[in-house]
Amino acid sequence: MQNRFGLKDFLLLTLVAAIGVLVLLSMKQRDREWEQLAKIREKLSQIETAVAAGGSNVDLSGAIAELKGALAAGGASGGGSAARDESWARPGVPVTWPERYTYGNDPKSVPGFKIGGEFTELFEAQPQKITPYISSDVYGRRVIDIVAETAATLDPETLEMRGLLAEAWQLDPDGRWLRVRIDPRATFSDGT
Repeated sequence: MQNRFGLKDFLLLTLVAAIGVLVLLSMKQRDREWEQLAKIREKLSQIETAVAAGGSNVDLSGAIAELKGALAAGGASGGGSAARDESWARPGVPVTWPERYTYGNDPKSVPGFKIGGEFTELFEAQPQKITPYISSDVYGRRVIDIVAETAATLDPETLEMRGLLAEAWQLDPDGRWLRVRIDPRATFSDGT
């Protein structure tokens, strides 16, 4: 029996090529989005610097309108941190306002650092579960560590809890509930 290149083979090859082209176009679009976001952040830092220096010669209304337009056109939204508003908390229970977690070394100071991008890691096996707290294998735990951010973490030097996604929290004195206030700057990967 001879192996021939048939219609099925042609359709499969065409489908694989089309998927490859779509993946390349998607990667290019993602790079454009990150470049646009970097320009927005640079413009915002220029405005903040000008305002901090007095801002007398800066047209803030025009600059703010420009930033709003850029954000509406596809940038990311940034939120401001709320002042210690405890209206969300249960009365009579103390609220813990931990220090924000910071890196020992700021990665932004490394030459060539760029926010965003993609991370690829190959595993020898497929993770069985990638649900936090019930994952039972090392591969699932690795995926969770990279993808899911926790509400708080331990500071490796002081062993105190520091907020990551959590801005503040309350713990029931009887240990039956925990109420957490999520930092308003926190966003999902799609920016919402």
